[in-house]
Amino acid sequence: MRYRLSIIQYPSGRFGFVGSVPKDLAVRHHDNRILTDSEFEEYRTASNPSLILRRHNYIVPIFNEYAEAIEFAREAGITLGERK
Repeated sequence: MRYRLSIIQYPSGRFGFVGSVPKDLAVRHHDNRILTDSEFEEYRTASNPSLILRRHNYIVPIFNEYAEAIEFAREAGITLGERK
């Protein structure tokens, strides 16, 4: 599957993924484990996903440096272009 995935810099100065974010990059367990398909489906279909994040102690990956986001994606098997 081809994703329209980008990395943006938030007003805080940190970086995160936007667009068609694959589940392995979108949300993780607090200890960085990948969610199972059923766990992700509960998060994805929730009317209030932030409630699911808090209830299960999930995190949305956010990075201090652009290069950290690129490396995180690479470790998950997803290659992104370098920053322009």
